[in-house]
Amino acid sequence: MAAHRTPRAQRSDWSDRASSVADWLRCVGMPHYAELFEQQKIDLDIVPQLTDEDLKEIGIPLGDRKRLLTAISDFADMDSADSQTTRAGAVAERRQITVVFCDLIGSTELASRLDPEDLATTMASYHDCCKEVIDGWGGHVAEFLGDGAVIYFGWPRAHEDDAERAVRAALELVASVGRLQLGSSTVLAGRAGVATGLVMVGETKSDALDHREGVVGETPNLAARAQALAAPGAVVITPGTRRLVGDRFELEELGTHELRGIADPVDVWRVVDVRAQSRFQARVGARLSPLVGRQAELDVLLESWQAALAGSWRSVLVVGEAGIGKSRLLEELIEQTTSIDRAVLRLQCSPYHVATALFPFVEWIRSSAGIELGTDERAARTRLEALVDGLGFERQATIPLLAPLLSVPLGDEYETLRLSLKLQRKRTIELVIELIKRTAQSRPLLIAVEDVHAADATSLELLTHLLERTRGVAGLLVMTARPTLAARFRRRSFDRIELDPLAASSTLALVDELVSGKRLPPAVRNTIVDSSDGVPLFVEELTRQLLESPALRDAGDRYELEADLAVTVPATLHDLFVARLDKLGSAKVTAQIASALGRSFSLDLLTAVAPASQREVADDVDQLCGARILEAVDDEQGATTYAFRHALLREAAYHAQLKARRREVHLGVARVLEGAYPGVVESEPETLAHHFAEGGEPQPAADYLLRAGGKALRASAVHEAITHLSNGVDLIAGLTHTVSRDRTELRLQALLGTAYMHAKSWAASEVEAAYSGAARLSAAAETAAEGIWILWGIWVYHHVRGRVDDAYEAAGRIRDLADSTRDPDAALIADMVALQSCFYTGRFSESLEYCKSFLDGYRENRHRALADAYSTDLELVCLVHQAIATWIVGRADRAAEISRRVDELAHAVDHPYSAAWASTWGAVPDLLRGDTSRATERVLRGYRIAEENDYSYVTAMATMIGGWLGGREGRADPVDEIEVGLSAFRATGAEIVVPYFETLRAELLIERQRPEEAVGVLEDARSRIARWGERWQEAEVWRVEAKALAARNDAHSVVEARFMTALDIAAKQGAFGWQLRAATDFASYLCHQRRPDDARSILEPARAAVEGGADSEDVSRADRILSAAKEQLLVG
Repeated sequence: MAAHRTPRAQRSDWSDRASSVADWLRCVGMPHYAELFEQQKIDLDIVPQLTDEDLKEIGIPLGDRKRLLTAISDFADMDSADSQTTRAGAVAERRQITVVFCDLIGSTELASRLDPEDLATTMASYHDCCKEVIDGWGGHVAEFLGDGAVIYFGWPRAHEDDAERAVRAALELVASVGRLQLGSSTVLAGRAGVATGLVMVGETKSDALDHREGVVGETPNLAARAQALAAPGAVVITPGTRRLVGDRFELEELGTHELRGIADPVDVWRVVDVRAQSRFQARVGARLSPLVGRQAELDVLLESWQAALAGSWRSVLVVGEAGIGKSRLLEELIEQTTSIDRAVLRLQCSPYHVATALFPFVEWIRSSAGIELGTDERAARTRLEALVDGLGFERQATIPLLAPLLSVPLGDEYETLRLSLKLQRKRTIELVIELIKRTAQSRPLLIAVEDVHAADATSLELLTHLLERTRGVAGLLVMTARPTLAARFRRRSFDRIELDPLAASSTLALVDELVSGKRLPPAVRNTIVDSSDGVPLFVEELTRQLLESPALRDAGDRYELEADLAVTVPATLHDLFVARLDKLGSAKVTAQIASALGRSFSLDLLTAVAPASQREVADDVDQLCGARILEAVDDEQGATTYAFRHALLREAAYHAQLKARRREVHLGVARVLEGAYPGVVESEPETLAHHFAEGGEPQPAADYLLRAGGKALRASAVHEAITHLSNGVDLIAGLTHTVSRDRTELRLQALLGTAYMHAKSWAASEVEAAYSGAARLSAAAETAAEGIWILWGIWVYHHVRGRVDDAYEAAGRIRDLADSTRDPDAALIADMVALQSCFYTGRFSESLEYCKSFLDGYRENRHRALADAYSTDLELVCLVHQAIATWIVGRADRAAEISRRVDELAHAVDHPYSAAWASTWGAVPDLLRGDTSRATERVLRGYRIAEENDYSYVTAMATMIGGWLGGREGRADPVDEIEVGLSAFRATGAEIVVPYFETLRAELLIERQRPEEAVGVLEDARSRIARWGERWQEAEVWRVEAKALAARNDAHSVVEARFMTALDIAAKQGAFGWQLRAATDFASYLCHQRRPDDARSILEPARAAVEGGADSEDVSRADRILSAAKEQLLVG
């Protein structure tokens, strides 16, 4: 059956349409009270004041009083909102609107052959026709341009379906123009183009123009160009409109066209007709999404259906906000009951027909009888008679009731009923109910009524009868409605299902279905969950919008994020949100200001920044809560907090404001926060940064981002710190160079370098870039300490990259700057840098002197806080290196004391990175002493902290040390574990201490009879030392290489040369710990060669050079070798 066009909509905006009380009563479906209201002298100005007692006094029964009170409330709200909307509409806004451009064809020819007065009359008729049709659909005739009409849907007041309204209105408009006659023979013809897009609409800034309610944007031009492609009597739509109307209309593709003034080619369609299908079916078309997270609700419906199959009558009301999934749930019920032979009635209530009595039932009867608009009167009546006969009704009693409902003339065969309006209404309702019962034909009946909140009054009354008085029918009535449903059904007569937002897991399950199982980046999934608030429609539209975003790339089995996501309100949801806001009147302005404050805000702050009085703001907030725009979420210490119920609703309110207005609001918020909210300034500097940035003040925004970055670093929120600091750098990049601007960037860059040290490693390329950027601005440094901070960043980059000689040179520059300023803090940093540079270049005595100088100048209450700027607690840095150096110079017991102090301090400091690093690298003295139990305990702690905070540098180091310890315990794979750690360590950009860990790995390879591999590893270690100068354990490389060569049975002279080189290097460095190890291994080798005297001569002076350490592994082993050498001599 071909789709039929529904009659022109009657306006639901009663306050605009009604010109009298009688008119209004007709609109609300109660025209029979018109005479009574006239007798009581009740006019439109009195209607909003009527109470229940008033209506009772004039004799109106209870049921109708309730219905009238609902209609009176709507009338008052509409009247108030419309007047406020008119005022608000004068303020320019950013809106998505649908523009209809209608043209009267042949007007030039008419002007040439008509008398001017007749032409004026003709044009007036055309204009009146346009106004009447457009008003009926809730549009706004912006202006007439001669024979053209410019029409807006979506401004000054939006509806959630403005695109559909615009197309329906355009269809009716061209049809109505075609019915206008000029004289006896000439008929006028019109055509229309429809386009949807984002515009600026409202008052223009030009005082030179008489017409100031203008639209700025491409959309009006696109509608005009589309109109030019339309044939007489036709309506053409463009892609933006096509996307929003879904499958609501039957369309004919007209191809792609180049349109004058439009940059890209445009696809266009001719609208053929309205499709007779539900709103939900029209929206989803063939894209029916899976039902997720609604099994419990579906079970309730299926249980009710099973009761219906058993012979009872059940009713269920499904309530939920727009997009929550009411229709989808209903669709699933219908799908899951298809195996049963049942009768299904699908009824769709319409906001366009709230004043059309029994509209959804009329549409059902039309469809059942096969009657379309435009059907010949006799044919229509014949089809209606066939329907009545088929259901066993008596024609004379039935046709006179049904025909007027269907706008079918009775003809000569039937007499008009002589009934009171009240009785005719009653009989009509009873007849429709009987029609429904007989349609079932002894089958179970499933009635689905959608959008009951938009039902006309008579339909609501009929549904009440179905709910409460259905007898002798087995069936299930399911109604869907929004929470705004004003009808009050008796609760005992039906079950009620409240649909709540989906849980996050169900939201993600729906997303997975929508992307056909392809993997989405976690950031995208989280964005969808956070922005959709569990509303399935929002999930679907937001997911589709993001999939079409250039920020996402389809990589086959997954999507990859290639740029930052920008979440905006999908075009398909824009009208839904804006329509809700437009109903608010003056409270809309408060909602827009609140949207600039964020998703949630305090009432006090909103009151402080809003232009309205405190009482007005409070009233507006109450209204916004009542309209389900806001909700109260917290109430602490008298400061009430509110939040937008939906993130996308807040986005819609925010982006409706012009950019200039948004800047003004943000700047006002920033000033208020600075002046009256010191707590926010202290705890949320990023909030002030946001408002200053959006307010067009980048310098203070960057200053607050600097504070936010520092605060995040102190909380170990490293990635957040990077975001704040990077944004700060970007913000001021375009500002003219001044001392204050450069000083801010210097600090941002330097702190950014520190943040990258934590996030990636000390040697990451981002670290070098940040500190180099800061160094270029060193002239803006306020203090010597600040200048040294920058030089330290450059030093630490070279240092961790393993370029120890370069780092040593940078340390000298730091010392020079510190000496030139005589700043004690600068001197402390110079000592901290020098002690490390000396240590890693093998200058141990100098390193220890700098350690002493550092500790003498260190003041905990002053210098502990420097850990945030320098990424690690400075005292721990000193003590860890002091402990290792002390062991290396042969003072094992003193090294153990310092190591215990390191462990205590690592547990005490409130700085996770410091604790992780000191527990890991600080375990090296325990390794050197052979205390594997203590070392294992510390490394495990360091690894755990590093893993929790994503410190990849420390995690890799802990993995390598753990591998060595595993080798000592006899684990099977310690060599591989060190190799994994080395790969991860070098992936961070770090090269420092790589020779040390290669040496450990080589020792394990030798123990596992793989000396050839060990030699290769050690050759790499020696080349690194030669290239970059990291000589602190150079003696160890030569010692272990000698062992490897011995293990593969190389010539004695070659092995002995390696041992001698190790001893020589250790002696020159004063590294008596390394010297003892080399001497011990050399002595052991010589003993195996039956040369005990040579062994003693090498080992005895080395053993005498170390102090204490009697319980250490190295000293114990040296003593055993000496004893063995002596025994050999005695035996020999």
